[in-house]
Amino acid sequence: MAEYYIDLVVEGTKSRLAVECDGDEWHGIEEYERDVARQRILERCGWRFFRIRGHEYYRNPDSLLVPLWKVIDEMGIEPVLGTKAHQEEVDRPASEETKTTVKPNAVLPIASNEKSTKSALVDRPPDFFYKIAQWGKRSGRLGQQEIQFIRTTGNYVYNNWHISEERRLEANRIIEKSKNLGFNELA
Repeated sequence: MAEYYIDLVVEGTKSRLAVECDGDEWHGIEEYERDVARQRILERCGWRFFRIRGHEYYRNPDSLLVPLWKVIDEMGIEPVLGTKAHQEEVDRPASEETKTTVKPNAVLPIASNEKSTKSALVDRPPDFFYKIAQWGKRSGRLGQQEIQFIRTTGNYVYNNWHISEERRLEANRIIEKSKNLGFNELA
């Protein structure tokens, strides 16, 4: 939304939920304070938030996600795949904005085991993307939005979610940029 990035947006036909994933490695006290301030601003704009803390998730992911599923259910967010709204989205031609801007949002898991021939992104392990994000943060050679985007792409791969062509292109651009700036995946 505007200049603010949200880790994951779960969107239905009538409402949407911002899901923030707070990893201990990524969120020091200063970052946490900025996140809370950003969340307050977005809540005033009508957004509802759900926060997942990394250390809690890794301890017991199934039980931690139960409240998330409950909130999604309470908000009436349902998969749109196969609905009229989904077909309109598929049929709609891409605007200039969607051709140039990548917006993170939730997608449904891949329904089949078919692999895309358009890119080898899905063949990369999630750790590859996390490694680029860590390198970008440590070296300062990637912007915060690029770091967050490539980390979220790793989450897409980890969860076997569908990767849109838009996300695929942007991830490939960040990977190439990282390699050109000195990222070595073997290091």
